[in-house]
Amino acid sequence: MVQQMENKIDEMLNRTLEEDAPSGDVSSQFLFDKEMLEVSIIALEDGIVSGIDYVKRLFTLINPNITVKIINHNGMRVEAENVIAILYGNALDLLKGCHVALNLLKRMSGIATLTKSYVEAIKNTDALILDSRHTTPLFRWFEKRAVVDGGGINHRFSLSDQVVLDAVHIKQAGSITSAVRKAVNHTPETVKIEVVVNTLEEYKEAVLTKADIIRLNNMPVNMMESCIAHNHDKLLTTCGKITLNNIERIALTGVDFIIVTTLTEADTPLNITLKFL
Repeated sequence: MVQQMENKIDEMLNRTLEEDAPSGDVSSQFLFDKEMLEVSIIALEDGIVSGIDYVKRLFTLINPNITVKIINHNGMRVEAENVIAILYGNALDLLKGCHVALNLLKRMSGIATLTKSYVEAIKNTDALILDSRHTTPLFRWFEKRAVVDGGGINHRFSLSDQVVLDAVHIKQAGSITSAVRKAVNHTPETVKIEVVVNTLEEYKEAVLTKADIIRLNNMPVNMMESCIAHNHDKLLTTCGKITLNNIERIALTGVDFIIVTTLTEADTPLNITLKFL
């Protein structure tokens, strides 16, 4: 499984290189040959590093002789002007991968930094931050990894990982009870079943089923508190209109997890630059 994932990552990294230079670097190939180059990757603002291991792997795929000295690893906090890593190798090979690496690092570090902000906002509660499947197509693995580097937790990676019964499923089954029963009968015990509810009445029905998790969807805080007062042994998640301004109040209701779709939806790259020496 680990080897399969590593192969998948290599495939995705190679595709980014192919996208950026399908016929070579026509700006550099007539100016450089065997020259060597040193490049520093530098943060221009405070944030959390994410993706530097993939940067190292990217350059290994280009040329195994390129050295990547990592100064600040994934999950580490950097300040403006801090060096994240130093690259050294053939100029043409470095130039081939530099901006692919920079784009990846900026995107992932931005997600990790935003995630850390949400994690810090509820640090005095027992709630945990979850991400979602609201990710950039074909970039999900990198974005979900960035959430983890920021201190969050991955919700299901794909539709194959966990049952989540939403309104469309419940309507098809006829009721919450019927939908959960069908899911239990057709799903291995190792696969968790989550049911989405929108009202207190729906919650009261869901809590009597064999669902493992109940999601309180777009509920006002007072309704969430009423649901929690009737809870027995279910894990509770919530989602919908979560911001840094209201997340602590939501966490204090007693929910176990808070799904923040903004983590991977927002366009918040960390400002990082390259310095050629």
